[in-house]
Amino acid sequence: GCSPVDKSEKTVTASGDTRIEYEYKANAMPEFSEKIRTTEDAPWQVYNYRSAKGNITSDDDGNPTSITSLCDEGKGNLDKTFVYREVSGDFKMHVKLTGFDKTASDKEYFSLLATDNLDFETGNFFELRHFSNNNNILLVSHDKTQEESTKSYWAGDMNNKAVPIDFIIERRGDMIEYWYSLDGGKTYEQTSKARNEIPAEAPMYVGAAMTCQGNLENTAHFEGLTIEGNMVGKSIDVGDTVTIDFTAKDADNDTLTYGYDIPDGAEVNDGIVTFTPSYGGGFIFKASVKDEYHSTAAEKTIKINVNGGITILINGTPLTTDVSPYISNDCTLVPIRAVSERLGAKVSWDEGTETAFIETDDIKIELKKDSAEAKVNGKTVALEQPAVITQDRTMVPIRFVAEALGLKVDWDEATKTVTVE
Repeated sequence: GCSPVDKSEKTVTASGDTRIEYEYKANAMPEFSEKIRTTEDAPWQVYNYRSAKGNITSDDDGNPTSITSLCDEGKGNLDKTFVYREVSGDFKMHVKLTGFDKTASDKEYFSLLATDNLDFETGNFFELRHFSNNNNILLVSHDKTQEESTKSYWAGDMNNKAVPIDFIIERRGDMIEYWYSLDGGKTYEQTSKARNEIPAEAPMYVGAAMTCQGNLENTAHFEGLTIEGNMVGKSIDVGDTVTIDFTAKDADNDTLTYGYDIPDGAEVNDGIVTFTPSYGGGFIFKASVKDEYHSTAAEKTIKINVNGGITILINGTPLTTDVSPYISNDCTLVPIRAVSERLGAKVSWDEGTETAFIETDDIKIELKKDSAEAKVNGKTVALEQPAVITQDRTMVPIRFVAEALGLKVDWDEATKTVTVE
């Protein structure tokens, strides 16, 4: 940026013309405050995807040191045991893989994994795999359109990288890159397939995983699993107030313009966001800032988890949504697109009539905003809870939608879990 606020000037005469030239202290985009939120990091979480059955061991400080896993015979590369933390935006992760309990087959491997969705079939993820039996490294990526398939980036110079081996993976925007060390972290190298572009959401689940196919259990041992970045903090309770510092500075003291995408009920005052949640779940806060001299805005995303959130399980797999489900009139409301597409239906929206359409080959559902009625294949049906707009997302009652699509829905009050099958 450049402005008359923070500059020096000098008079220059050339060819009989006199002009004033300005010298600016910097030409940089504005930057957000380094410390956005003061909080304790959330603990490591363990997650078994689909048929995977596994667990971890940890040291006295709660840091993971091994992963044991296995999955059912015939299951694929997506079934795995994953130990993770959540990170918003860029990050850097390190681990030293020290060995495996067994040198079994090419169906068992340890990996570093970064994904924006815990339903791996619908997530954008990056995985760096090290196999138990042949010391080979494989770089793999997946996007939300690929279902169970993945893209592999294999290079001959990835072979024969025996344990112990240090790995570093780093995210910068949509680019994820990795390095390895065979001398205890003194020097790091890269292979010819060391990076990949992943168009992932800002908050990601980042950590280590173990995949054991063919009903063969194995354990990977490691140390120094660390993540640097904007960590998602320890969960808060409903009614607690959080403060997020989205103020920014500009090296040239240019005038700054802010933009916000924050949950309903959050308040902004001079770049400081305060929020007191009334229900549980994960809440996303986004801010942008720019000066008049740069076309691109600086952006920052923060995620805050609130205890007591509702879990949606579709055929046993958690549904990840950018706006958390909540209860209204004893009905659980979820973002229409997230749940409908996960149930195999197409979604469209008519802005003129404020009507959402959910369609499969033989079922068509019409939901009009704020209407107490819906239509299923042209037949009018009464709703206990109309569709509403929350944070620019159309929220619909999940029981009505799922049952209209021919599925069974159960509710567990103790765990606040909706099961759809």
